[in-house]
Amino acid sequence: MKKNYFFMSAFAAVAALFMTSCTDASDIPVVPETADLDVTALVSTSGWGQGGFAGAWAAPEVDTSDGRHSGLAEIYHGSNDGIAETGIMLQQTIQVENGDYVVELYANSLYTPNRGFDSDMEDGAEDVAYVFANEVKQFIKAKVAETTPENGLYTLEVRVKDGQLTLGLGKEKPGTNWHTIQIKSLKLAE
Repeated sequence: MKKNYFFMSAFAAVAALFMTSCTDASDIPVVPETADLDVTALVSTSGWGQGGFAGAWAAPEVDTSDGRHSGLAEIYHGSNDGIAETGIMLQQTIQVENGDYVVELYANSLYTPNRGFDSDMEDGAEDVAYVFANEVKQFIKAKVAETTPENGLYTLEVRVKDGQLTLGLGKEKPGTNWHTIQIKSLKLAE
């Protein structure tokens, strides 16, 4: 009788320890139900909110990982008001399965000089603009340039818990007036 009681008590203690160590759902890896890891098709290549599509002069004209042609979405402000504006510049929200995702985006944030308005931002500033996926944020290099000579490629890893993924570009502080974004791929993490 004593051996059986000891075994049951030890089992209960191990079970209780395991349960208390896994109480935070964000610590448990998420296994998506879908077999298709590439879900780039859920992102609208023209659905970045305000702004439109720039021509080939402004971006790499790429095919997304799911085979769709994607141009660079942009928003341009031609005044000191645009330089001063902060917050979200371009974004879209898509419905996805809960899980861990890897997002690849092309993005730029520029101050365009010689247009009749001024910015005191230094070329290469890394505290002005950022790309984001839900709560994950990565600063991008802000440039002083009249065109987009190169396009930064940024990778974000994000966990989705509520079926929604919001992607975009924002400004933390004043300095830039021209912002661009382009999806490359959205995949479930393997």
